[in-house]
Amino acid sequence: MNTVFITGASGTLGRYFAEQFAAHGWNLVLHGFRAIEALQEYSQQLEHRYRVAVQCVAADLTVESELKAMVETVRQSSSQPTVLINNAAEFPSAQPLLRLSLEAWDRLWKLNLTAAWQMVQHFVHSLAPQGGHIVNIASLGAIEIWRQRGIYNLTKQALLRLTQILAVELAPHYVVNAIAPGVIGDPRAAGIAIDPKQIPMQRFGTPDDVWNAVYFFSTCSSYITGQFLVVDGGFHFAKGCVI
Repeated sequence: MNTVFITGASGTLGRYFAEQFAAHGWNLVLHGFRAIEALQEYSQQLEHRYRVAVQCVAADLTVESELKAMVETVRQSSSQPTVLINNAAEFPSAQPLLRLSLEAWDRLWKLNLTAAWQMVQHFVHSLAPQGGHIVNIASLGAIEIWRQRGIYNLTKQALLRLTQILAVELAPHYVVNAIAPGVIGDPRAAGIAIDPKQIPMQRFGTPDDVWNAVYFFSTCSSYITGQFLVVDGGFHFAKGCVI
């Protein structure tokens, strides 16, 4: 039976990925941090509902000692993940780049990029030394510039380049790809003014839209590597259209 390791599994997308993998018969290693108790309860529900093994682990991925301890816990367990989903990330509050504190700058880089790099290191050297699939969850913000979210744009763009570099360095035993989700869920609830009519598919994206891409990259041919797939209903390209 296959096993997948998902970071940031307590968020909306992470929880959805976990349930879908479980529904497909995969065992799970789920990472969480702030909402770890809720994630543990959710893990038990998945075990009961789908009869799969679920290991729940906690760590602040910006703290190297905690990340290493988490990986060691997984390594010493019976879990043997062959797929890593780097989903953990932080979306910052609106702020011009030059008004960002050094502390906030460092934290965003550590969580959105460095943690993904370290997770791949441990995945390759300790958890799945025989090979596997790695999927990095980036963002449409990796290929756009968003007003007052510059640090997010920077870190997610760097994650795409990291994906490409790792795809080259880890071939032929590892497949490394990235996904750039667009507007998932209704952003108007968070005060972001986007009308679904601006999107060619005439709707906001759903977690299932992203899941389809995640599962594809988790099981795809080894000849598909170093790629990033934008899941945005055509929104990015439509912005430049005049009809």
